[in-house]
Amino acid sequence: MTNAAALAQLRESLKESAGGYLRNIVRIDGVTCQMCARPVEDESICSKCKWTYLPRGDVADRIGSMIYGIDGKQSGRLMYGYKAAYTRPSHVQTVTSLAVLGLREHRQCADRLVGVPVTKWATVPSLSKAIGVEHPLRTILTGKIRAGNEIEVAAVSREKITSPREVTPSNFDIRTDVPNGAHVMVIDDTWVSGGHAQSVAAALKQAGASKVSVLTVARWVDLADPVSDRFYKKRIHTATYDPAVCPWTGSDCPPP
Repeated sequence: MTNAAALAQLRESLKESAGGYLRNIVRIDGVTCQMCARPVEDESICSKCKWTYLPRGDVADRIGSMIYGIDGKQSGRLMYGYKAAYTRPSHVQTVTSLAVLGLREHRQCADRLVGVPVTKWATVPSLSKAIGVEHPLRTILTGKIRAGNEIEVAAVSREKITSPREVTPSNFDIRTDVPNGAHVMVIDDTWVSGGHAQSVAAALKQAGASKVSVLTVARWVDLADPVSDRFYKKRIHTATYDPAVCPWTGSDCPPP
């Protein structure tokens, strides 16, 4: 089977097995944050990105997400369930399929948007687990991406962790040499506030990367927030999931 045929089969499988509850991210100025795809109203950039991330020069150059993970809905349960103590195989398979689709079909989209080809990848380790306990997403990706291209990132010991929800590069150790000027794709399961992923991005830039793109499986949406609730009801509650939608643009892939 060719790569194109395998990707087509993967897209169809996602639509058949989870298309009823998966929702693509939306990139509309004044409707969602143009950095992280958070629901907003009459803004281009959400307050978190505007006041915390934009002023810095060492965070991610691009942020993409495959779907919205909606708290209290099946997509939210998916993101909790795939890494629960007793996982459901269907949850693991769906998250795996989304991650693989993002990497194999849309990695070049990050190349085009950033202007530098992705040559390395890394995952975001958990700050809450004991040292040496591998994050479930890294376990999934091992064998799916060339191991020789991985930049290994590890959390520091718990007593050294500070400001875990802010951009704190010192919370993470970069254990692999980062080629000077490299474009690294950081892969995470869920973007909530972005502190962990942005901390890893900053640590990678301090270690020599010139560009960092963050690709998450899900951008979290909390319906307790009135803006997010209105967005959900108006924009994505009944939307049809399309596995071909670019996680970086929310629509078509950027042209070569």
